[in-house]
Amino acid sequence: LDGIGKVQYARRGQDLSSDLETAIGAAGGSDAGWLGSDQPSLIVLDQAEEAITQGADGEMDALADRLRELFARRPSDSKARLILSFRKEYLAEIETLMKARLPELTTHLFLETLSHKAIRQVVLGPVRSAATRDQYHLRISGEFAEFLANLLQNSRGSVATVLQIVLRRMWEEG
Repeated sequence: LDGIGKVQYARRGQDLSSDLETAIGAAGGSDAGWLGSDQPSLIVLDQAEEAITQGADGEMDALADRLRELFARRPSDSKARLILSFRKEYLAEIETLMKARLPELTTHLFLETLSHKAIRQVVLGPVRSAATRDQYHLRISGEFAEFLANLLQNSRGSVATVLQIVLRRMWEEG
């Protein structure tokens, strides 16, 4: 995320449109602030598939309508970006909706499985910054990062998901 000014991450809460509004407020204070900022700004809406599996009818349609409204007003030089993240099993359903409603805004980015090196970077990332390390009293050894990278690279599960669970538990117990 080099070069990104502000990054707002939001897991789906009760409603993706509400989550988007909260993230916009945190990223720029308003629609115009987020879309017109001089700094690159990224909003990530994660677990969007839950709008299909757990949401009310029309939740994805409402999000598509709000995105169309937002991006219709976006200045041509806008540095604002939005990532809608979801499990691949829902690609066809979400893609069909987004291409029908927002064809000019839809771009695919498929994430590759994390490599051994990437897993080490994720594990050790927070302790590389002295400010973060000191503020949160973090200590993670290179040996632990290597152990975790080896373990996850040899698993058949979703590496990113397992890594997220392990690191979250470490953080909570820390």
